[in-house]
Amino acid sequence: MKLLWLLILICTISNAQTNSDYKKILHFPTKGIYQKKNELEKLSNNSILIKYYDRDSTVFGYLSAQNGNGIYQLSPEGTKKEFIDLLFKQISNYSYDIKNPNIVCTLNKLSISSDSSSSNIFLHLKSDLYYKIEMNYRLGMSIDTVFLAEGTDSVACLQAIVNSIDYLCQKANTIKTPFVQNIPNLSKNIQVNDGTFSISAIDSISIIHSTILDDISSQISKGIFMNFQEFLSNAPSITNSFWLSPDTTSTNGNVALYVMKGDSSISKVNSAWGLSLGGNEIYMFNHATQLIPIEKTSNGIVLSRYVDFKVRKNQAIYWRATIGRGWPQDANPYERKRSISISSMNGKLLPSTSHPIATKIDIATGLLSF
Repeated sequence: MKLLWLLILICTISNAQTNSDYKKILHFPTKGIYQKKNELEKLSNNSILIKYYDRDSTVFGYLSAQNGNGIYQLSPEGTKKEFIDLLFKQISNYSYDIKNPNIVCTLNKLSISSDSSSSNIFLHLKSDLYYKIEMNYRLGMSIDTVFLAEGTDSVACLQAIVNSIDYLCQKANTIKTPFVQNIPNLSKNIQVNDGTFSISAIDSISIIHSTILDDISSQISKGIFMNFQEFLSNAPSITNSFWLSPDTTSTNGNVALYVMKGDSSISKVNSAWGLSLGGNEIYMFNHATQLIPIEKTSNGIVLSRYVDFKVRKNQAIYWRATIGRGWPQDANPYERKRSISISSMNGKLLPSTSHPIATKIDIATGLLSF
């Protein structure tokens, strides 16, 4: 039976002391009651271990201000692991077991964004659930889904997190019988012959994905990256002279990309993942029409609009110069109207009238994400 939660809480988003204009802290409710409408006894035989592989260990996500061009970085009180552990223990009917759990849950991503009007909160959850078979574990379910909560205040943010934990608990209850799909193709040294994994092997699987960022060079070479793999490898396939021109016949801010070949002929580039001008000026080339300033941070590849301006590396100088030739009075790459909404994920349309704002690049796929 689906669990319905009645949430009564006192919590706030307050300014961090370091930068009150940018960083906001989501405090854990010091006074709160989490009461289940359909009360279930604590399952003594159902224990769980949550393993955290989300690269954003101290950031829940980024939100647009209600008005103007302002943005906020939403961070937990403490770390995300500490915050979610406390919340999970309050509302879950599972007991924690770090040595011999019945369920192993890998939390690969839990990230928050708002829509363009700052009316709704979206939470992106990616998780794998493993169930115990004798002394090892088998993958029972892979979760990649989005939650919606009305409002963008602290209550909406916390409600979205509660909903995602509730969802994980419900799904964990459904994998008591074998359900095998998408078993990773791994070497025998970490996968047992029967398709099961030890907890240390599960670590090896998930760490592979969480360390992709570490392999990206801090000095991106100048050139055009035809696909995301070229960017990850810092190996642009086009390094000849290239330039951009404003496409004034199209949407405000759209550009066309041209390259000069070895024989001095000029060709338009109709498909590319991104480009680099050298140094910190890096762009995703969205739909071969939009330049999106991006940069590598400790937490991922973030759209530069959502990086604190005091430490932002990519000032988008070339973007400003190019767009300024077409729209001289409208050449700010970090305006609110430059926000990009995500209408689909994993090839499926998101079922809502509003959509989350893209704030980062998914390092597993190279697509816009949050």
